Amino acid sequence: MGYDGRCYYFSNGTRNWNESLEFCSSLDASLVIIKTKSDLEIINRYKEHFYYWIGLAKGAEGWRWVDGSPFTNDIITLENEAPNLNCGYLNTEKIVTIACESLRRWICIRDVNPTFGPSRAAS
Repeated sequence: MGYDGRCYYFSNGTRNWNESLEFCSSLDASLVIIKTKSDLEIINRYKEHFYYWIGLAKGAEGWRWVDGSPFTNDIITLENEAPNLNCGYLNTEKIVTIACESLRRWICIRDVNPTFGPSRAAS
C-alpha cells in the first residue's frame, strides 16, 4: 500500500521479530517506525484488528527504533515493560512489549524513490 511517498507492507503470516526484520530487509525496507501522529493514523487505518511487529526493540541503550533513534512516548505509549520483553508490537493506540521470539504479523515500510530515467554521465 502506498501513502505519502512511502510503501507499506502488512503481512498476512506470522514470524518472530528478527525474522520479520530480515523479511523487510529482503524487500529493501525496514520494520515500520512511528514518529508522527500521521504515521500512527495511517498504520491504524489499514492494520485491521491484528497485532503487528514494528521497528522498536530494547538494547543496551534502551528502547530504540531500527534506524537507531531513541523511542520517546510523545506520540504513542509503551506498555508492559519488563525484563526479557525486548520487542514491541502495535496494539491499536499503544505499543506493547513482548518476547522477541513470539509470533506476530509485521509491517514493513520503504521510501519510494521516483525514477527520472537513466542517469547521464558528463562527457
